[in-house]
Amino acid sequence: MESFELRYYHFVALFIGFILYYNTISKYVLTIINKIIYLITNLIKKTIQYIVSISENLYYIIAYSIHFLFDIIFYIPNMILATGRFMKKKSNGKLKIKKRV
Repeated sequence: MESFELRYYHFVALFIGFILYYNTISKYVLTIINKIIYLITNLIKKTIQYIVSISENLYYIIAYSIHFLFDIIFYIPNMILATGRFMKKKSNGKLKIKKRV
């Protein structure tokens, strides 16, 4: 018995046979299959779009909360300390001005 070799024309013949079989099915079955394929692809696209939009919003929520946290840690205490220094200088009266040499 000889060994069977797969060649490219076997795949071409398989593809042509599939197309012929697909075209012989009634038009109602074809429209139903096409609608099912459209619904599945549309569902996948919408799901991916929703996942991307949710992850984008989560990114901004996390980024802004971290930014606010750093503001609380660094900016607000520095502002309070600067206000305290200003109030001390104001209560002492005149400010000392260093003369340039």
